Amino acid sequence: MKKFRKYILVVAVLLLVYKCANQQPPTGGDVDRIPPEVFETYPLNGQTNFNEDYILISFSEYVDKRSVKEAIFISPTIEGELDYDWSGTDLTIYFERDSLKPNTTYIVTVGTDVKDLNNGNNLENTITIAFSTGNKIDNGLITGKVFADDLLGTSIYAYKLIDSIEFNPLKTKPDYISQVSKDGTFQLLGLVKSKYRLLAIKDNFKDRLYNREDDYFGTTTKDIEITETDSVFANLKFKLTIEDTTKPSVQNITMTDQHHLFLELSEPVDTSKLFIENFTIVDSSTGTSQTPNFIYKGKSKTGQLLIAFSDTLNEDGNYFLHTSNLIDYAENKSAKEITSFVYNELKDTNFVKILDVKKQFKDDQIDFVNPRLTLLLDDGVSLENIKRSVSFYDSRKNKLEVIVSKINDAEFNIDIKSKLEPKKEYSLEVNSNYLIDIAGNKLDSVFTYKVKTINDLDFSGVSGKVNYSGEHNTYIVLITAEKKAVKNVYQQKAEEGSFNIERVIPGKYLAWAFEDSDSNSVYSFGNAEPFKFAERFVYYPDTLNLRPRWPVGDMLLDLND
Repeated sequence: MKKFRKYILVVAVLLLVYKCANQQPPTGGDVDRIPPEVFETYPLNGQTNFNEDYILISFSEYVDKRSVKEAIFISPTIEGELDYDWSGTDLTIYFERDSLKPNTTYIVTVGTDVKDLNNGNNLENTITIAFSTGNKIDNGLITGKVFADDLLGTSIYAYKLIDSIEFNPLKTKPDYISQVSKDGTFQLLGLVKSKYRLLAIKDNFKDRLYNREDDYFGTTTKDIEITETDSVFANLKFKLTIEDTTKPSVQNITMTDQHHLFLELSEPVDTSKLFIENFTIVDSSTGTSQTPNFIYKGKSKTGQLLIAFSDTLNEDGNYFLHTSNLIDYAENKSAKEITSFVYNELKDTNFVKILDVKKQFKDDQIDFVNPRLTLLLDDGVSLENIKRSVSFYDSRKNKLEVIVSKINDAEFNIDIKSKLEPKKEYSLEVNSNYLIDIAGNKLDSVFTYKVKTINDLDFSGVSGKVNYSGEHNTYIVLITAEKKAVKNVYQQKAEEGSFNIERVIPGKYLAWAFEDSDSNSVYSFGNAEPFKFAERFVYYPDTLNLRPRWPVGDMLLDLND
């Protein structure tokens, strides 16, 4: 073996000399989009009776050394310090010879975090090799796929489940690691006989631990047991999500004028779940307090709120805002907080402005089935005044019935209850004389917004069956496939295994189905710690190109797979 090792090193040196002699300076032209590749490795995949003290990996081009170090996983872990020695595009990893365990299968994974030095192109496919210090390779194999918008850096962690050891990915590193390829596929090979729990982890800290609220994670629907007779498991699936267990809190308050407070929060909160009872303005110098009249987002940025109150404050007061039960989008509730603010004598002289009237479709189009408009203002207005201010007309100026509902005190849904016809023009009028803010400011004008109902033939649809032998409800979800496009989402419960989603906006879609085991009508991702299995799901294998008037039928989604 010593002679063989010398031969390998001589070949590596000759390759380096050849590469160095043929290096050319950049000549311009097209941007380099070619991903790096792994040309060769030593040991070879499947090699047995390995007793060397190094691993050789040769790349097709110069790569970022740090990215390589973070993307190489050796399972089980080789004890002791590893020495990374570079020679051109060749990496030799040295370790103590006696650090390898006898009769043990080792898995070396080169993940997609590897990027080239020229343009930062990532390795497209994960490379995995198995070698053994004994005379056989363990044959346990698990394959599957991770589903997420951004897969780069996602790893599969496999933990041996031992009854005497509590499973805790926050503290325990996995026994085996693999990294997913660009398309989300992965394989864990060379697994010894054992029971395993698997997690998909996007390890931002590269510490091979799960870090709550920092790492995206995914769980499976079951644990996997590798046995002598049952050693291969395929089609294991993960969906990635991220935990949010932090309660929102008030970071800062600014009194912008005599009737408004501007709140900066630690994170966005759900304004549809805010109530004036969540807020109290207190003057500690007099012991007096008041509840605000309006709470809204207006034109503030993410994580900001505005509060409007009617009673003016005294410049000699000592003011605090008491807040509680602010709810973020992960259903975390804020604790009771008391935050001080400084009095501002500036008078409010601004009238209410209309920020936007949102339509259901582009080009000022709305549906003629369940038509809706959404009115956005820059200040709080009572629901009663909004109802007085809005009117909806057909092209003959006939007034149609609408129902106005509040999202928050500056955002309102306008649902048209009268029957509309397709491909017809209508108009929404907003009389700003009724848009009265907390200080009594208003503008005497009428604003008109023209809209047009969509053509019924402009829609598409999908139909098919869900193959499922369980006892729970199943749901089918359609979601826009293009990452940068506006996300259209459609969801329908399968009835007796069948579904028919109609009136779908044309475009490219992904379709998937899930088993609603907790009966909440929403896909449940499970939990990494304390551990909870995810709900079963399946994706339709092809991207659907839904065209107007051409619905797709006879789809089959197999949840038993």
